[in-house]
Amino acid sequence: MLQDEYELDGVVTVVDARNVLSHLDKEGSCEGHGVASEKDWTINEAASQVAFADRVLLNKVDAVEGDTEAERALRIKEVEAAIRKVNGAATIHHTTQSSVAIEDVLNIQGFDPDRAVALLDEAKKTDEHHHHHDHDDGHHHHDHIHTPSHTLKHGITTVCFESKVPMNPVGLSMYINQVTAMYGTKLYRYNGIISALGDDDKLVMQGVPNLRSGPYQLEPWGAAERSTKMVFIGKDLDADKMRDGFNRCVANPLRFPIGARVECAVAGGMAPGTVEAHWEQGYPYRVRLDAPTAQGYDEVWPPFDENEVVREEGVRAAGM
Repeated sequence: MLQDEYELDGVVTVVDARNVLSHLDKEGSCEGHGVASEKDWTINEAASQVAFADRVLLNKVDAVEGDTEAERALRIKEVEAAIRKVNGAATIHHTTQSSVAIEDVLNIQGFDPDRAVALLDEAKKTDEHHHHHDHDDGHHHHDHIHTPSHTLKHGITTVCFESKVPMNPVGLSMYINQVTAMYGTKLYRYNGIISALGDDDKLVMQGVPNLRSGPYQLEPWGAAERSTKMVFIGKDLDADKMRDGFNRCVANPLRFPIGARVECAVAGGMAPGTVEAHWEQGYPYRVRLDAPTAQGYDEVWPPFDENEVVREEGVRAAGM
């Protein structure tokens, strides 16, 4: 079969340096995409092609407008900044007549888990660059996240998260499922290097619409500083909501020691039990229930250390 002989190495997008800004700043069209109306989803083709790219060939740099070399250089920087706002992880090559070294467009390994580290580092550099300049402009930003302060009309952005505290592995998997379900084909791609609590190896996960891979194990962390880095590229991403979901997955110190009496969410309400283990199979708690549930379960594994799923026995949740 063909799939046994070929693999997707990467995505290369050629961009017209002279005219791309006018295309990136256009409202999209739903024509030809099976969308019922503009109200449902408008697509900017230029922006979406940039968003999917592992490599961007910024072509016709010799034809960029400007009376002086300095003006042309400034214009090219503006074009690069616009591309970075759409896709902070892609490598950009300047070209004339699309002339480029063959090694820059072949053997990209854009979907190789080992390459995810380099992609995330590139996105992080872009994130820190924009973060620095936006602070100079007086804009406020939350920790561990960057959202471009001047999003173009197409609404496509790169959103980055980082945590030096290990992650709740089960919670993070649930989070990725929720994000991909929420945005569907509006989430163009994502990459993550994960420092999971209880795992000595680097984990990588990545995905494009309708296709998720990982987590895969890479090399051990060893003496390297552990951190989790994630990059999402998509249209109309709610950065604040995504940040809140990401922060839920940070494996902060647990509230309840082994032996503590708690109540856990089960079908039909909250059931009392006793904490018997921490971080077993990636779950914060394993709780032995006082009585089996209606489905016959006598143990539960709360995925998050939150009152909605596990709380001190006899304490009513807020709002009840």
